[in-house]
Amino acid sequence: MVNPLFKILGFIFPGLGEAIDDYEEQRLRHAHGDIEVYHLLGKPNDYRALRERMAATTTWAERFFYTEGACHVMSLHTLKRWVDHEPDSADAMLCYASRLFFWAWEVRGGGRADSITEEDWREFFRRLDIAREHLLKSAQMNPADPTPWTHLIRLATGYSDSDATKWHYFNQAKQRDPENWGAHRMMVFALTEKWGGSNQEMIAFAREASANARDGSDLPAILVKAYLENWIYLKWFDEDEAAAAAFLDDPAIRRDIVTAYERSLAHPDFVASKSTIFVRYLMSAWFWHVRDRERLCTEFAQMGNRIEGYHWADAGGWDEFEEAQAFCR
Repeated sequence: MVNPLFKILGFIFPGLGEAIDDYEEQRLRHAHGDIEVYHLLGKPNDYRALRERMAATTTWAERFFYTEGACHVMSLHTLKRWVDHEPDSADAMLCYASRLFFWAWEVRGGGRADSITEEDWREFFRRLDIAREHLLKSAQMNPADPTPWTHLIRLATGYSDSDATKWHYFNQAKQRDPENWGAHRMMVFALTEKWGGSNQEMIAFAREASANARDGSDLPAILVKAYLENWIYLKWFDEDEAAAAAFLDDPAIRRDIVTAYERSLAHPDFVASKSTIFVRYLMSAWFWHVRDRERLCTEFAQMGNRIEGYHWADAGGWDEFEEAQAFCR
């Protein structure tokens, strides 16, 4: 059995968790229910369809979605060829830079830190340096875009950069898009205790961001990411089952999430974005963990076949996904 920690970390840091040898499975997972992305990933050596999708984006959420999904799977060599053919294209540089981050984690692999060879550590950081260089170049080429800064937050977390560096990247993204779901999600992760931060600081950050967020947007739901991270830490890092269960059972904690849900996904004026699917993954996992059948089933109905167990990996529910589906039948 694969250690659940590797699955939890693997959703954010590819290379951790089970290897996905079947390219078809990768297409399904990283298309995140977008049929056009699924089709373009059918040609991993042809960047033209991705170029058209990036050129047609009208929101920052779309740019995060495509770099988080399609660029996760697209061939590195294909994206490098795009950059070589169009060296002045900010879209090409962003997609290539995003893929370089995932390339770095391929050498890191899924082992614990003490199992990684010194040679692999050197190569891992060398690749992260290359990814950082290209993400910063992407930011220079399109100064208005928060997306490179969003990915830099995650890179800084894996690199164990200073808190000041992580906050700098986050603030750069937020200045460009105050409601950017990806940047807030990456900052929550960067602040976690399991990556050298403080869960108390993480929760305080998420509570403030949620409280200040606009009703009817994705962002009020950022609180669920922090609460899930805290529960995961108690359960699998501290190995304190009682504390983890008490956290889920806390009436105030549950009320917080219901309020965040009612201000975001369940708000009468809610308008979905390309980031909304990531929000639904997290909210549905939370409702499963607390056995809120009505809201869980509502979210499953909203997502249809756009979700599978893998999408609960960073919410601690991968192995229980089929049971959760049966719970709603």
